[in-house]
Amino acid sequence: SVSFVDANTGWVTGINGFIRKTTNGGTSWTAQSTSGSPQLRHVHFVNANLGTAIGDNGAIRRTTNGGTTWSVVTGAPSTYLNDIFFLDANIGFIVGGQGTILKTTNGGANWAAMSSGTTEWLDAVCFRNEQEGYVAGTSGFMMKTMNGGLTWTTEDNPFYFSTQHINDIAWKTDHYLVIGDAGNITRSGADVG
Repeated sequence: SVSFVDANTGWVTGINGFIRKTTNGGTSWTAQSTSGSPQLRHVHFVNANLGTAIGDNGAIRRTTNGGTTWSVVTGAPSTYLNDIFFLDANIGFIVGGQGTILKTTNGGANWAAMSSGTTEWLDAVCFRNEQEGYVAGTSGFMMKTMNGGLTWTTEDNPFYFSTQHINDIAWKTDHYLVIGDAGNITRSGADVG
């Protein structure tokens, strides 16, 4: 995974606790260390200091100083954590295996499990605003919340994703974009390629 906060400053993550930072737009990278050696599947920085990396076996790592130090955040279920999304510096969501949805309201210092009502594998999370959000994953499975994640309902998936894995969701103005297996891209339910 990769996360940039501006044209120069960014981080990448990978296997065995791999975290690297660049301050020159990717020309060079400096290793950062974290406790343990989990596979880190996703990293997200909300600003140059505050970042969270997530991965296998419930691994959550957090930094408040741009990655100079990373702390272990405990309490996540021992499953794959696949995607992370922050609305702002305080409110964020993580999704993962077995229908896992976690929410933070304090910038990732603590995460609370939310009831998703499913055991589907979740690989993508995106919120349009503090109330409206979407999660998606295996075999075109999608869910929607209209109350900040308190309750979730199954969302009709785009036609091309009825049997395809959904890898990511993003909001652009008043449309969402969904990408998945076999090169499928859908914008607000209409296939675009």
